[in-house]
Amino acid sequence: MAFHKAIAAAEIPLGDKRGVVIDGREVVVFHAEDGFHAFADRCPHLGAPLSEVGFVKGEEILCVLHCAKFALATGRVLASPAEEDLESYACRVDRGIVWVDLP
Repeated sequence: MAFHKAIAAAEIPLGDKRGVVIDGREVVVFHAEDGFHAFADRCPHLGAPLSEVGFVKGEEILCVLHCAKFALATGRVLASPAEEDLESYACRVDRGIVWVDLP
């Protein structure tokens, strides 16, 4: 795995998210109280882009399309209708840039 430049941290206000494409892969980066979190940009329920229909509420990610919930820290599914976890990626911030570790 290797870290890839995703986006300037300043481009994602606290509580917001942005979809980015890294080496042809769609990734969503959330900016939460505890830092940045990155996932594949799709809800595993029906494939909706979380960069459009997802938001952080406390320590959870909610897909507003059908109310699926996931753990922000791990991507683990917390509430149906989703049955699969989010594909999560490690993040780090260096010199104001969010870097995402993709397999």
